[in-house]
Amino acid sequence: MELDRHHDLLREDANRLLIDSIALLRNGRREEAIAKLEHRISRWPPSPGRAAISSICRGMILMIERRTDEAVDHLRESIRLYPHLAAPHVALSYTLLFDGQWDAAFAAYQAAIRIDSDDGKYSYPRVRDLYRPLVRAFEQAGRAEALFSAYTEVLFPDELSPLSPTTLPNPVEVFLDNQPSKGRYACLQVVREFIQGEPVYVLGRGGELEIPELITVCTFLSASAADLDLSLSVYSGNLLECGFGDRTIHRRLDIAEAFLKLCHELGYIKVGKSDADPPRWLTAQK
Repeated sequence: MELDRHHDLLREDANRLLIDSIALLRNGRREEAIAKLEHRISRWPPSPGRAAISSICRGMILMIERRTDEAVDHLRESIRLYPHLAAPHVALSYTLLFDGQWDAAFAAYQAAIRIDSDDGKYSYPRVRDLYRPLVRAFEQAGRAEALFSAYTEVLFPDELSPLSPTTLPNPVEVFLDNQPSKGRYACLQVVREFIQGEPVYVLGRGGELEIPELITVCTFLSASAADLDLSLSVYSGNLLECGFGDRTIHRRLDIAEAFLKLCHELGYIKVGKSDADPPRWLTAQK
């Protein structure tokens, strides 16, 4: 099936619908999530893409109501109607994960990743919010190790054999070990804000900070070098919007760039020959 002429709009719409619905569910606002989804169901959809979004809504409502088999049917119908969207695969992964169907849930997750990775307009910072809650759901279900062991083939295609969580260190821990003790808290704070999109605060605001999970870090680093550059720009913009001055912004960007450089040295980030220009973070001078 060919792409709808409004494909970019359909993709953004489907992603935002799913992101917002999952956020409501995670905050315990079940009825509000159902109402939002019901409002988006079209009785007479004008195109297969719009019909697919309506099927996502029906499937999500059924998932919330724990009617798993019916939810799966609607989500697979969404994929059949318009197979160019990642969102129905992500919704299907949630549904199967909550039902304890681990392998099928991960297969749906992989299908979504393939669709976004094959899209010529794929931009990781714009879609990572679609995947982050799902990755955390796998972690909470105790399935992160299985997820990571399969995902290493995508992260490290040049390796002869897959790496495992027991042989691959968390690059955040390696980065912190290379910092002076007084600076580790600030570095961890910046890395968390940069990787996980957390709200930005004054450095050293206090409180215990956890190191991001390995799978969360690797999912972030799986973006292209150019998309990681874009992530830096997004982070810089967030700092500017929060009223931080140039000196503070530059200090935080220096930390984020140093982290990316280390990840490149360790092999977590691949900069291919096809990249027209070297990424900013790789060429930045302190």
